[in-house]
Amino acid sequence: MSTPRTRGKRVNYALANGSDEEIHDAQEQGMCFHLAIAPTPKRRKSQANNIDEDDGEFAGEKPTMKRKRKSSRRSGHRLDGIMKLPVDIFAEVCRYLKPVDLLQLARSSRRLREILTSKDAKNIWRTSRLLIEGLPDCPSDMSEPQYATLMFEIGCQGCYAKTRKTYYKLRLRMCPTCIESRLYSEVDIDCFWPGIPQVIFDNLPGVYFDAPRNCLMYLAGVVNHLHGALVNENGECAYVQEQTVVNLFTFTMMLEETGDAMEAWKIAQSEANQERTEELSLQRENAVIERLKEEGWEDGDFPITDPRWQALAHRPAALTERIWRRIHPELVELLQYSREERLLFEKYERRNFREDRFLDFYVAFATSLMESNPNFYWAEFPGRSIIHAVPSVAEALEHDGADFTPEMWQNVRDDVKRAVEQNQLEIRQRLRAVIRQGLPADAAVTADALGLDLVTSAFTCRLCWKILWHDEAMAHPCCIKYRWMDEASRLKLSGPLFDPDPLLPASPGEQALIRKVIRDLDIPLVPTLQEIEEYGEKCICAHCEAHAWDGQVDLRTLTHVVRHIVARHHWIVERVERESEDAHSIATAKRVVRAYVP
Repeated sequence: MSTPRTRGKRVNYALANGSDEEIHDAQEQGMCFHLAIAPTPKRRKSQANNIDEDDGEFAGEKPTMKRKRKSSRRSGHRLDGIMKLPVDIFAEVCRYLKPVDLLQLARSSRRLREILTSKDAKNIWRTSRLLIEGLPDCPSDMSEPQYATLMFEIGCQGCYAKTRKTYYKLRLRMCPTCIESRLYSEVDIDCFWPGIPQVIFDNLPGVYFDAPRNCLMYLAGVVNHLHGALVNENGECAYVQEQTVVNLFTFTMMLEETGDAMEAWKIAQSEANQERTEELSLQRENAVIERLKEEGWEDGDFPITDPRWQALAHRPAALTERIWRRIHPELVELLQYSREERLLFEKYERRNFREDRFLDFYVAFATSLMESNPNFYWAEFPGRSIIHAVPSVAEALEHDGADFTPEMWQNVRDDVKRAVEQNQLEIRQRLRAVIRQGLPADAAVTADALGLDLVTSAFTCRLCWKILWHDEAMAHPCCIKYRWMDEASRLKLSGPLFDPDPLLPASPGEQALIRKVIRDLDIPLVPTLQEIEEYGEKCICAHCEAHAWDGQVDLRTLTHVVRHIVARHHWIVERVERESEDAHSIATAKRVVRAYVP
């Protein structure tokens, strides 16, 4: 077989061995690849070569020729020394080369390609393959050069485009464009061979492809070969012999078993290469760190995770003096920046620790104040950001020390207490402003009338529409931020912990009801919440007592009475409101509640 000139181009070894008939059979079976080599361009004749010696006036004259340029290549071929070696010595040398080296050597010249792709070179390829530890044996459907090309090279076998996607069960490594011409889907087979026997289709070699195909793909060469052997000119399929099915099944199983073995070896090699690469990278990185430590840098200065550090120090290459001189200035600049970042981070961590220690003192102070002063509520204590804004506290926290000591707490304790009292005053002023919104605009309001501890100082929550008094509002879930946390944990959060925005003044009807209940209980003055709590008498809803089906309800305090009537007998609230608006009308409503002593 005459081998075409390749002129240094990459050769596909699918057609390197065997006769023309063998190559044709292999193409039909789909187990070899097309020879993708550009044809050698033809040389153009020069003008001087076209001159005829008997032509007119130019006869007898010496044609003028352009001066040839001297070739830049050396005289003689670079591989002349190898070509002069005896065959046995050349074969012995090739036994120490790996398969990928043999592929490159075979592409270096036409003569070497003829030698290495001949049948006599089979032992050379086999010996070279045995140098690779764990490499599976060459499958029976492939030649040694084909096997080496599939296992050790990259690039599409059709157009040489960059790709690493290899289908070992199909012996293909092709780009998405070229793979379409080598494979059939089930739809393609139905169109090409509508009456394909099911026993043939079930044993076809195929591989599942992901998106966009999402289906099994089969070797087109095998389908074409079976179609040509079983279908006659009239399109009728011949009887499928059992031996044909057995051979097809054996061939498919061989492809799967050898393909799985090749893929497993490639995965193991990839993992081993990664381990070797990481080991070399760590060796270089450790060498860089040792040299930098000798210059005075500390462990915390090395930005191990920084991409620039990875590019300079963590690389799979030995650290030579030349490389060290080149990367040293960049490393010093990177380490200076890393040291500044580390010092800032350590300062930030120390401040966080001092803040945590201060908050421990603050929580203990709030707990003791709650136990000693019943006028304080947990919601009236400000959060972390407000307390940290106190000048003395901010100055103490800015002090770059390792801890916040008890002496430092004693220095800021009075300022913290004043900040808590100021926050309490602001909250109560906002609550008084809410109460004032519910009073008539022309009413003369005194400071005593806006007391938060009075029974008449009631609120309504706009979120749940419950009637509330001051002590209940300070613990109402709609007004407490981070209500799912305990009190001590809420103090360590930022911002105010109490939000009075959901609170509205009690409606006029509810205010009139409160005043009527006070009159019904014969209480001369507007009592405080504490006085009603100490009043101690049981109250019965007159409406519930008059209607036995409603049952008798024991209400111990005035707040319970008002909440009961608002929730169950809202019509009383409306009627009381109408009576309070008409001062000259005669009150015909019965007593809302009555007191008794059991």
